[in-house]
Amino acid sequence: MDYGHITHYEHIVTITFSNHDFPLNNSERIIQYERFDTNVYDVSFELVFSDILVYPKVPTRMLYNSELTDEYYLEHNESYGLVLKAFPAEDRHHLSFRPIFLSKDALCYYQELKKEYPNGRPVIGEKPILLVVEYPDKAQDNGWAFFSHVFENHKDEVDAYYIISKDSSDLDKLDIVEDRLVYYKSRRHIDLMTQATYLAHIDLSFYGLPILTDYTNLYILRMKKIFLQHGMMGVRDLLYTYRNRSFFTNKFVVSSQREKEIAIGMGYQESDVILSGLPRFDSLLSGNSPEKNDKVRKNILIMPTWRHGQECLLDEQFIETEFYQTFQKLISSDVLKDLVVSENLKVSFYLHRYFQHYRHLFKSDFVYIISENETTVQGLLRHNGVLITDYSSVGLDFSLQNRTVLYYQFDQLSELRENNDIANFLPGPIVDNESDLLNRLKKAVKNNQLDECYRSKRYDTLYAFDDLNASKRIYQAMMAIEK
Repeated sequence: MDYGHITHYEHIVTITFSNHDFPLNNSERIIQYERFDTNVYDVSFELVFSDILVYPKVPTRMLYNSELTDEYYLEHNESYGLVLKAFPAEDRHHLSFRPIFLSKDALCYYQELKKEYPNGRPVIGEKPILLVVEYPDKAQDNGWAFFSHVFENHKDEVDAYYIISKDSSDLDKLDIVEDRLVYYKSRRHIDLMTQATYLAHIDLSFYGLPILTDYTNLYILRMKKIFLQHGMMGVRDLLYTYRNRSFFTNKFVVSSQREKEIAIGMGYQESDVILSGLPRFDSLLSGNSPEKNDKVRKNILIMPTWRHGQECLLDEQFIETEFYQTFQKLISSDVLKDLVVSENLKVSFYLHRYFQHYRHLFKSDFVYIISENETTVQGLLRHNGVLITDYSSVGLDFSLQNRTVLYYQFDQLSELRENNDIANFLPGPIVDNESDLLNRLKKAVKNNQLDECYRSKRYDTLYAFDDLNASKRIYQAMMAIEK
């Protein structure tokens, strides 16, 4: 069969970005200049012929070319410049751009450093520098706890700095000398990045960088990185995020032998796993007692985790999810309301940070719905007597106070379907319906002490220590890392 003559064409394509044309100028989008920008822009094109109608029009992704310049600079406004970082998408073949806003002062300094030290600026000080970061806008987790320990106890040995965005709601809570706070993406942040010996992080290590480029990768690779974690592992599959990679971390902090084995299974050497406990446990467990537990037993905290992929849904899509409908039904339940009234309970509902932008969709006239800017997770755990969660690691943390945890697993996360061992170490009963949950809650508000069958699992599966020295152990392990 004759299909006719096929002609092959190759063209060199020039892409021209301008501040006027770039989609960041969409007036409906609020640009958070001081925060980490999670947006990524994929590049595609459509073929248009003057004499041929092509239907349907299908955008075609543009291929990544390794000869492309790493960074492109645009004027944004009088105060900020825009860096476009070209990189291959996850499939390693297609072109994407990451937008990064920097003040003009910081951008100018960055460009000067890159020009003067193309292979990286040498470290000039003798005293080691430690940078600590959680999320750039947060200071309430293991990062802040570890920084506080180092700053208060080891000033003569290490210069410790905490990275935080200039517009963070946590700034007014930080009782610390201001010269140890480094504003995220500032000129000072860039300067300290080039001189840092250590980086302590609770999530991805690149939150410690002011800008994500091939040039800043030189510095993240030479830093000695200590992964403090956000919470204990074991409920969700974190292999993709936390697997052993040189730019992610060098030392992995865990709280038990069970966690240590998980980390080794992710590709870490046994010598790279620090069995110490998490820094914030030092304050979480301070002053804990049965008497204190009894005082807060009528404070009930509902704190579920998020669902992968649902954080990007529109409001009208989110309210159709099983997650929304289940928890909205719970916080408007007449049975729960009657229990609140009869037992004089105080019930609070706190969404994961990835779901906080849906907070306005949840309604209740007897459950208080908390904004993440009102308090800290540590404060919530300390001041509540019973926790209702689903798969969140906060259930593990909460149980260390010997208080009741109820697991409401009405659905089954895809990454857990093959994991039959979860129930063996979770420190509380698992229920899959609202009726059983509320029956359990009725008993817990009478006596919120953790049942002995769960307490006995603590040292082997949750927390191997009975002291307040987690930060001390981590610091000693950090200083023992070979320079």
